[in-house]
Amino acid sequence: AMSFPRVLPMKKINTAWLLLQEPVSSINILRSAPTLQLSNFIVESTEILPVKSRQFELISSNELSHNSAFGIRFFSGTNHELELGYDNTSHTLYMDRSKTSNNSFNKSFEKLGHYETNLGLNNNILQLRIFVDNSIVEVFVNDGQAVMTMQFFPGEMDLGIELFCKNGKAVISNLTLWPIKSSFF
Repeated sequence: AMSFPRVLPMKKINTAWLLLQEPVSSINILRSAPTLQLSNFIVESTEILPVKSRQFELISSNELSHNSAFGIRFFSGTNHELELGYDNTSHTLYMDRSKTSNNSFNKSFEKLGHYETNLGLNNNILQLRIFVDNSIVEVFVNDGQAVMTMQFFPGEMDLGIELFCKNGKAVISNLTLWPIKSSFF
């Protein structure tokens, strides 16, 4: 997948050095004025956001309850969606595109539809910086401690964005969504 240019800083956490990934700061020029801002918003089941888009940047800081599972569904609306989630019991971050409507073009595409990685949280805080550019979703978690990129082929009506939380609640301290210009010129 074509992905955003990144910087690769190092950070010492306890006694170990960690290689981080962050988008270059000049990527901010793609932003338009924010179309959604939330603060101190509580999610206990599913919340449909009042915005429809396939091209945006979303930054969110989220405090998760113990044993909860929290996430965001992109391209929702017709039961075809890409799900980004974090399970606070298993400390697992995952992306799942198994509900895509368009996967018949390649047998491997369907088989490679779920990725996950272990990620511990500090004080149950999950920070997300997400870029959605039509068919690419790039996720930077906790200042680049975990990064995932996934391709998805939404239908024309798949424009919704949903927040979800299971087995507890998530407090969205801050969430901002900006429409962005395409990174593909």
